[in-house]
Amino acid sequence: MDLGIISDQEFKADEFQISAFKTAQYEDCLFDTLDFSNTSFSECKFINCQFIACDLSMVKLVNTMFQNVEFNSCKMLGLQFDLCNTFLLKMNFEHCKISLSSFYQLDLKKTNFNGSQLEEADFTDCNLEDCIMLNCNLLNANFDGANLSKADLRTAYNFNIDPDKCNLKGAKFSNVNVGGLLSKYGIVIEE
Repeated sequence: MDLGIISDQEFKADEFQISAFKTAQYEDCLFDTLDFSNTSFSECKFINCQFIACDLSMVKLVNTMFQNVEFNSCKMLGLQFDLCNTFLLKMNFEHCKISLSSFYQLDLKKTNFNGSQLEEADFTDCNLEDCIMLNCNLLNANFDGANLSKADLRTAYNFNIDPDKCNLKGAKFSNVNVGGLLSKYGIVIEE
């Protein structure tokens, strides 16, 4: 499929209609305060792009490429990132709501999820080596089979990670949240 290339563009809510969105390769573009909910990004390529304060809930991501893409303050509920094209996949998230999303088996090495809501996110069999999850709500997130080696979860909260099912070598936790590693043992930790 030969995609048209759209580069160095800013798309803002007061200037852009979502109905005008087309399947293309977007390079060095900024998407600001747009409601893409239930839109299809399938077959699109996003390279060096930023999404700021966008609603991307339930966006279709079949064979979508995200190469060096930043999401900031976005609502991203129910996304199936595991359907993305994984070639040079690189994303970072700041203050996003990414709950009910699937990252199943993705290589997310060195990904930042700072200040994000990841409730019921699926990280099964993911490579999360060196990832940063500072101030993240991980309530009911699934990490079975994940590689969390050298990951920084010192200020993450509400997680329940089974150390018998994950690689945690060198992962960083704090005294405050280490109980999330021991919950399966029924241990009571008091301060």
